Amino acid sequence: MRLDDLKRTLEEARDSQQIGEAVSLRVHLQLSAADANVAESCAAILDLASTCFDAEGLNTTIQESNDGRQISLLGQTSNGRSVFVTVGAGAAKSAYISLLLVGNHGTVELNGGHRFDERQWDASLPQDAAHG
Repeated sequence: MRLDDLKRTLEEARDSQQIGEAVSLRVHLQLSAADANVAESCAAILDLASTCFDAEGLNTTIQESNDGRQISLLGQTSNGRSVFVTVGAGAAKSAYISLLLVGNHGTVELNGGHRFDERQWDASLPQDAAHG
């Protein structure tokens, strides 16, 4: 799974009106490398979220663990759509992502922790953002 593949899937769901108008997005990304840059990964997920909603701006509340290996973000767009993102590092043997995009007519879901090659994820991030 690459970030651009996921983005394309969400764009297709949005453009086809498969789910109607997007209302909320929930993403949990767990990276296996303890030195993964969770802040940059969170930013990449927020960029992904911007493809789902027709809104300007995002008001956010962010919590980061003391060791910097997990970030949870709750956001609300200017038109009331909600985004919840959790990115963690180093707590799993292999990387996985779970995603739920809820629309007013349906959902798009990756459930059960969709596994992916972390190197492919890293290739989707800016070079300096992949680790550390």
